[in-house]
Amino acid sequence: MRIAVVGGGITGLAAAYQLSKEEGLEVYLIEKENRVGGVIISEFVNGFLIEGGPDCLYTEKPWALELVKELGLSSELVFPLKENRGTYIFWDKKLRKLPEGLLLVVPTNIWSFIWSDLLSPWGKIRALLEVLIPPLEEEESVKEFISRRFGKEIYERIAEPLIGGIHGGDAEKLSLERVLPRFKELENNYGSVLRGLRRILPKRRNGLPFLSFKQGMEELVRGLKGAIKDNIKIVLGKKLIDVEPLNKGFKLILNGEEIEVEGLILAIPSYEAGKIVRGLFPSLKELLLKIPHSSSLVISLAFNKGDIEEINGHGFLIPKKEGFKISAVSFSSRKFPFRAPENKILLRLFLKGDELFELDDEKIFRLSLEELSRIMKIKSNPIFWRLYRWPKRMAQMVVGHRRLVEEIRREISSLKGLLIAGSSYDGIGIGDCVRSGRETARFLLRQLKTKEK
Repeated sequence: MRIAVVGGGITGLAAAYQLSKEEGLEVYLIEKENRVGGVIISEFVNGFLIEGGPDCLYTEKPWALELVKELGLSSELVFPLKENRGTYIFWDKKLRKLPEGLLLVVPTNIWSFIWSDLLSPWGKIRALLEVLIPPLEEEESVKEFISRRFGKEIYERIAEPLIGGIHGGDAEKLSLERVLPRFKELENNYGSVLRGLRRILPKRRNGLPFLSFKQGMEELVRGLKGAIKDNIKIVLGKKLIDVEPLNKGFKLILNGEEIEVEGLILAIPSYEAGKIVRGLFPSLKELLLKIPHSSSLVISLAFNKGDIEEINGHGFLIPKKEGFKISAVSFSSRKFPFRAPENKILLRLFLKGDELFELDDEKIFRLSLEELSRIMKIKSNPIFWRLYRWPKRMAQMVVGHRRLVEEIRREISSLKGLLIAGSSYDGIGIGDCVRSGRETARFLLRQLKTKEK
């Protein structure tokens, strides 16, 4: 039996890895670029470890960690530097520390929350009055839910920059049930998020919320490639142009090659999948194009120690109301070990805005440095810098996303042997993508085996 997985990002790699466990399969992993890994890229420059995309795994979503253990990579994990922990919000022209014990937007350390200068006295009182707010059944955006339950200040000063930093999107449009499903569950089950957390927090396992690798996140990519068996053929630099149905399977038309397969997983962004399936499902193309994607820029700046002001924390976030193109700054060398040589500092800046993609690299660098200097004292230019452009790479799970994905999968299910997977449908985190790839691979195998009988 021959199966193709199109897309060599973490979703496609996880799917190929899962398929490689099955005996008697011939699997093609097809990637249009000349490397696998997608947005996961780690580079070593002059003793610095530069992450071009994600720099950590979130332990709240266990699927990536389960894979790490399965691949035998647990010994390569590194923990955040505890002595430097802490996150700031740049609000009203000042860096203000997030209260300790804050679970996203929910205060769990009341005294730290009360003494914080990030919120006004009324903002704090309004947040604690959340226990009196009745539940609401209808689907809401993140902004609607947080503002309703905790108040405007919590949303503008904490939720918006945090959610925007993680999801690269607009919290006014993002669906709460897709982005923060636990909060909706707590409201439904306990009538209040605060009340629910008081009940479940003692049962929560202790541990740090995120982990990384000594040699960077690309270590996970290398681990997956190394674990994939010989029955997987990785095809690089080949773009899927079209798919034609056959009596038993599909013909894949690549640039310069054709492959016939019985099963196919499209682990590519939904807008790319829409172009591929337009001949098979004309109406499906329109549905796939309804899933919006945002763009981002990541620029790493390396400094000599003393040439830039440091903060006692891992980084800071900038709310949209402050009017910056920079949305977040991470002090990589203070966040994880092995990121920079001694007496050096490494920062990562995240910028949002499609209009920025019209600027050349040098202009983006100058803009980044100018905005950063409005927040922190900079005595000298960076030793070097690296810019990574990610156009339309972050799916936006807006209100109605779950129903839209269900409709897409319902329509595509009429053609057995063809499945979709990845961040456009199942979540943008590495853990989400790992789960999506592996579960889709298992489902396809069950489907094809049933079809054979």
